[in-house]
Amino acid sequence: MGIVITLAVVGIAYLIASSSLLGAGTVDVRGVTRVTPAAVRTAAHIREGEPLLFLDTARIARRVERIPFVLRARVATELPETVVVTVTERRGVGWTRDTSRTPISIVDGTGRVLERTTVAPDALPEVVGSGQSPAVGTRVQHREAFRALATLPEALRLLTLRITVRSGEATLTLRGDRPAAAEVQLGRMTAVHAKAAAALAVLESLGSLSDHVQILDVRVPTAPATR
Repeated sequence: MGIVITLAVVGIAYLIASSSLLGAGTVDVRGVTRVTPAAVRTAAHIREGEPLLFLDTARIARRVERIPFVLRARVATELPETVVVTVTERRGVGWTRDTSRTPISIVDGTGRVLERTTVAPDALPEVVGSGQSPAVGTRVQHREAFRALATLPEALRLLTLRITVRSGEATLTLRGDRPAAAEVQLGRMTAVHAKAAAALAVLESLGSLSDHVQILDVRVPTAPATR
């Protein structure tokens, strides 16, 4: 009798869990600004009425993370019928020019191409010397400059119009409304945070000398030099 009752309870519970009573009805998308909720729902590919208790949330998250602008996706369920997809988006740190029909590639701090466009974004610096940019969702050939941009303090990144990489060394070209020097020589893209801190300190201290300084050299961050 006990075995029969147990099997009956388990069977009823299974039928309820796999029925439309606890099936997916609403997909609630959170945390998106660049990606549309519709694009997330399409990528998630959750069928109407699919049993919530048997959803493979890890697989759904991986499908959503294939969207170029999505860094991470977390999938949870809320009974009786809601699936919550929380997205952390990637952020572009720079752009690079290509020779194709859509020449501008927006790239994040890992070197991943987020989108292609014909108009360069004013708020982001250009990266020169990163190599040919591949298709959306893949990574550029040389990623070091984009990693360096992601490491820069916001104050210096906002001043940067362009970062040029030659022979493995980077130079920042500052915007016209700069407080001081026209260029900042970073050298090898190591200890970028220390070099950026040194550059900001010198830029703030130059003051009235800014018209006489063209180059700020912070390749050795403990001994910055101006020319």
